[in-house]
Amino acid sequence: MLCFTLFFLMAHEICSAGEYKGYKLMATNIPIGTTQRHEWHPWVEYNSADDEFMVIWNTSGKIREDCVPGDDYECSYSFHDVIGQRVSPKGNLLGGQITISPVEGPNENVSWKSMARHAYNPFMNEYMVAFSRNRLPNNPGRTNLIEIVRMDHNGQNIWALGPLMDPTPYNASHPDIAFNSVDETWLVVYNDKIWRGQGLASDFDNVGYMLKENGNHLMGPFPIGLTVGSKFAPYLDYNPTNNTYLIAWEEWLYGPAGQPWFFRPSECYGALLRGDGVTIDNITIIDDFDTEDEGYQIAPCVIYNPDMNEFLILEGDSKPSLIGIPGNQGGIIGRIILADGTPKGPEFVAFDTTGRQGSVKGVYVPQEKRYFIVFEDGRDYIPPDPPPMYGGVSDIYAIWLKPDGKPVGKEIPIFVGEGHQTMPSVAYSPDSDSILIAWRDENAPGDFTPIPGGAEMAPEAKADVKGAILCR
Repeated sequence: MLCFTLFFLMAHEICSAGEYKGYKLMATNIPIGTTQRHEWHPWVEYNSADDEFMVIWNTSGKIREDCVPGDDYECSYSFHDVIGQRVSPKGNLLGGQITISPVEGPNENVSWKSMARHAYNPFMNEYMVAFSRNRLPNNPGRTNLIEIVRMDHNGQNIWALGPLMDPTPYNASHPDIAFNSVDETWLVVYNDKIWRGQGLASDFDNVGYMLKENGNHLMGPFPIGLTVGSKFAPYLDYNPTNNTYLIAWEEWLYGPAGQPWFFRPSECYGALLRGDGVTIDNITIIDDFDTEDEGYQIAPCVIYNPDMNEFLILEGDSKPSLIGIPGNQGGIIGRIILADGTPKGPEFVAFDTTGRQGSVKGVYVPQEKRYFIVFEDGRDYIPPDPPPMYGGVSDIYAIWLKPDGKPVGKEIPIFVGEGHQTMPSVAYSPDSDSILIAWRDENAPGDFTPIPGGAEMAPEAKADVKGAILCR
């Protein structure tokens, strides 16, 4: 197993030496969240006032595994929490883990909580957190709401603002949140079925909510996107120059009438919104349906470039022209969208090599005038193992992209090890000129045994949150 430990305990001295040109991987396999419960969906944000990172994630699973008959409540249910951890620009853990989700009663503790994301408010030096929660114990697939929590820069003094009240909430999930530094407001986006019925095969919509700086309701819910397909996994970034948001999502648009949305081919669509939430334009980002090189576009991310005043959209794709073998084929496709919502040019291959690449996230680094992206990589997949992205062998890699979105230099192995490494997230510190990456490591043999038939097999799988630091 290749594992870049690289003197983790000496990360401070190495990073401050200033003798390297370019960024080097200084520490990896950092144990950000490594309890015996099951950690998943990490997300990283940068705190500019304190020059540190905040990583949040969801923790699931039983509380302990040493129960005796008559005292087995904590061993019999899967409990769920949203957890945080402060991390320094050198990769050192600051303080202990923080429980972000509100304290609940005994029965509510087993309500499903997932997909937490947060954003930072530099004026108040605090965060707003959004996550999906099912208030009915052990009923993960229905009546999910999006919960909002406001917390200070240390993750303490938590104010639970409660759920966003859709008219008919059904299965709200995949939230994303951004802070508007011009109007000092928040935009929360997610997908739900509030406008198009509640059947299992009915289509999802994108839902938007505008919140005041203190988290109180300002506007919404309102729909985002005009197409008739099912919209899934929205991702947004904010443009302070124009006071606009660009949102991209999976659009499951084509297929026979009555076919469940998740059996249709997926494309990548988007929308440009004003700072007050009004739609400026609806955008076809990538739609290759019924072409010779048709693929599925999955899990887009949006990266704003302040130097060019434009957005880079990246997503995992399965086009036949991409390198791979059947069952393990795919790469990262990109497209640049101008500030007014106009595509700058055609789609292009941002990165592709043997095996499947996906789950891409990235940041723009002004000092380099380049993008830094991280992704899940399945080049070491060997049939007949499960394909990467579905529980098979995969690792975390990174690469720099030029302003045109094309790769420059060689890919960087962030962590190459046993099992399935997935769900990477990344943030950049301009003050310390360092980059923190966090991901889910499903090679966690010491975790408690998952509860059979728990909330979902994915979050219930044994897993930890690991991290890596790059700096000069």
